[in-house]
Amino acid sequence: TDIGRTVGPSLMPVLIVGETGTGKESIAREVHLTSGLPKDNFRAVNCAAFTDTLLMSELFGHVKGSFTGADSHRLGVILEAAGLIAKEQKPKTNIDFRVWLKASAGQPLQVHDDRNSIRFLGAKSTLGKSGTLFLDEVADLSKDAQAALLRFLDGNGISPIGYSGPPLIPNIRIVAATNRTDVLFGGLNSGSGFRADLLWRLAGWIIEMPALHERVLDAVGAAILRARDFKQ
Repeated sequence: TDIGRTVGPSLMPVLIVGETGTGKESIAREVHLTSGLPKDNFRAVNCAAFTDTLLMSELFGHVKGSFTGADSHRLGVILEAAGLIAKEQKPKTNIDFRVWLKASAGQPLQVHDDRNSIRFLGAKSTLGKSGTLFLDEVADLSKDAQAALLRFLDGNGISPIGYSGPPLIPNIRIVAATNRTDVLFGGLNSGSGFRADLLWRLAGWIIEMPALHERVLDAVGAAILRARDFKQ
């Protein structure tokens, strides 16, 4: 599609807005499949489906024993989108999280550990990016989750729950979506709503999904690419 050919290869972040059921995830997958990134390195998470603690674990991972129910190390979808595959953990054994993390990073992922950070990079042909994370219902992120996501997008990496080592810096593309534009855009001037600095980082492209009753085309064909004019 025109949107896929335009948006996909740019590797810029994408924000998709539209009502529930208008095909936002279909667009996210189209963007990923036309990006040139590894096809299997696509992960999706519904930000409204978890409590805050569980969402932080789902996104950023956790260290075994860091909270009740954390019976094993977890990568989180950000690292999974970067191409890491969780190494099997044997029951009743304690493996250092950092050792386990490196064992979970296979080829062709490049791992650079300079003691101040651990970077996970993809191929030069994709500007070092190695996958796509789709954040559905992004307007439902808590303030803490917004702050952690912004740190990651600003290049400061992630810290799984219970992890005390150097920041982990995967290089992935973010595609976000919401049906709650009132939350996302409504408080920009007052500072009472979604963080404007995070919204700025998420909306490299804005794709608007027309309501179902307004179109006759399929979801991908009906999508409208908009300019990023909310910053005016």
